[in-house]
Amino acid sequence: MNIERISIDFFNDAPIPTWAKTIVNRDGSISIVDHGTEIAREFLFPNTRRAVQDLRYHNPDQTLDFIEEFAADGSLFSNLFYAENELQEMVFFNQQEQPIVRYYLYQGTINYVTIEDPQNQQVLAAYPDLVAFYRDQLAQFITTADTIIINYLGLELSVLAETKSHNILELAEDPVDDQGQIRGNLAAILRNEITSIQEVRVTRQVERQLRRNDCH
Repeated sequence: MNIERISIDFFNDAPIPTWAKTIVNRDGSISIVDHGTEIAREFLFPNTRRAVQDLRYHNPDQTLDFIEEFAADGSLFSNLFYAENELQEMVFFNQQEQPIVRYYLYQGTINYVTIEDPQNQQVLAAYPDLVAFYRDQLAQFITTADTIIINYLGLELSVLAETKSHNILELAEDPVDDQGQIRGNLAAILRNEITSIQEVRVTRQVERQLRRNDCH
């Protein structure tokens, strides 16, 4: 099966197998048909009639095989690979459509991330999970002259661990949990047990809640 790759300006420019036909469906999707059999569906970005969002290839039993995702400018953004209808690997491309980052998944969870040389695919760095990847990459680009403002106490907080910037928490979620206790990470920040946040901004109402819980 030969697949042409050209600049994508219209839906019919998408890289599909040679001699495959396209059929526009009533729901707006486009069937890719090869020798009378649908092998994929093409989907367009919402509110457009031509910009390709992704191509979803499937197996004969209709389970997903792989998906090609495209950026708004028509360049290849990522490839998603499936086995037994479960996502196994995600590959992200640079502007030259060379693979540079890969996510590997197990039972729906990203458990390995690699950065690779786009010229020879040699692994340049590897991480045990997405948090470690984000944390390392953020630390490489953020300097002491930068200020970062976050709103939540989960992933946003975790990835700041190795930064040297001035980090501010403007809490957008309730400061207390379902048991009426101050959330653990927030209490740890206020007690300087988590040092990656240097400033906390809250409303007066939240401030009163914190004082009642002896967190100030």
